[in-house]
Amino acid sequence: MANLYILPDSWLIALTLWTFLSLAAESFLVYYQSPLPSFQNTRQRLVEGAQLLVLLLIFDLLHDGMDGHSTGVTMMTYHEALRTVLVVLTSALFLYGGKEDKRNYILSAASFLILPLLDSILPLNLMLMLLICNVREAVLISQSYRQYHEGLTSLAIEEAINKMPEGIFLTREGGEPVLINNAMKQYMADILGKNVANGRLFWEEIGKRGEIFEEKDEIICRLEDGRIIRFTREPFTTPTGFGWQITAADITELEQMNRQLYEKNEALRK
Repeated sequence: MANLYILPDSWLIALTLWTFLSLAAESFLVYYQSPLPSFQNTRQRLVEGAQLLVLLLIFDLLHDGMDGHSTGVTMMTYHEALRTVLVVLTSALFLYGGKEDKRNYILSAASFLILPLLDSILPLNLMLMLLICNVREAVLISQSYRQYHEGLTSLAIEEAINKMPEGIFLTREGGEPVLINNAMKQYMADILGKNVANGRLFWEEIGKRGEIFEEKDEIICRLEDGRIIRFTREPFTTPTGFGWQITAADITELEQMNRQLYEKNEALRK
């Protein structure tokens, strides 16, 4: 570690900034990967965790270098032993994820660059490790970004559902929530003044505020501002069990058109 302590301040600051930017890039990578099907695999998550650990180890080394640079106190032996254990663990995680991406084998081997045994070539080994991590991040961010915006991901589906003007509330048979979009939350707030997480309780609550049509499983709520909201409930069955789909729609304009049509028909009839 001695050669790391004698580096100029500008070098230590530059390496620290480089490591910080690498951590930020890893965060972006995880963000774009999280909704992708490939990231649902435990191996891939462990690989990203291993790379994060590598970057944190580098950051810790630079921190120790700055402390030694200012105080002249060298690292304690147990600290080096802990770093050795973490490096071996990181290498094993990269190796475990190699079945999903052969490039992880390179990371598994490269992680040994930050072993205490190679402190004599500091900071060259840290720079090489950072470079390898950055190349991997650049490639995967490009791929993940494209898949994120072009593919059908869980976040894309959630975003589309939240942009729907109709309210959607999916629950299990007992009323436990599965999915609720922003429009339904707004209708809940407008009618009940609060959000109700249980679908069964929600249906009972709006039934007390509106007109119930039992044969159609339909409830019409008339708000003080003149809006008319129609709630419908339909059963659905999936391989995991039975549930309910509650749908809410603003039918104010439709009701007005029906009223006008009725009045015109009455005039014609007379």
